[in-house]
Amino acid sequence: MKRIIAYSLIGGGFLVVGAAIAASMPDRPDGPDGPRHHDRAQMAAHFLEEFDLNKDGKVTKAEVDQVMAQRFKEAALGSASVTLDQFIQAHMKDFREHEQRRFQHLDKNGDGKLTADEFEGRHADMFEHMDRNKDGVITKDEVMPPPGDDMDGPPPPEKPE
Repeated sequence: MKRIIAYSLIGGGFLVVGAAIAASMPDRPDGPDGPRHHDRAQMAAHFLEEFDLNKDGKVTKAEVDQVMAQRFKEAALGSASVTLDQFIQAHMKDFREHEQRRFQHLDKNGDGKLTADEFEGRHADMFEHMDRNKDGVITKDEVMPPPGDDMDGPPPPEKPE
């Protein structure tokens, strides 16, 4: 049971790191030339910032174990296990910061409020990007990257022969 909790916290930690990385990236689809190539560099930098405790440019398993043990200790509040509520509470700060940055990015005029256009604008761009064959419909094939594709998102549209 302890292993399940530990692995859950490790997985949750990586999800939090991923969310923080995503929050730090521009909230826009890939450009016309394909995926944003700087995403991996940002992901690596954030990962190193979080887990490279001795700042030597490398992350060892011992460093990951140490970070995750500290996160577990903070979430468990001295207990031998973490409840669902404790798990959620441990991640709420990161989630709130992520959503705050996302809101600020969407608030184009900076007035602290989202108009319908600001709220919906990103999704219209995303739809256009995901609808690779431009037929006004997004299919499973358009959403799912081909096997072996990396984490940068759906591949760019195929060029007609």
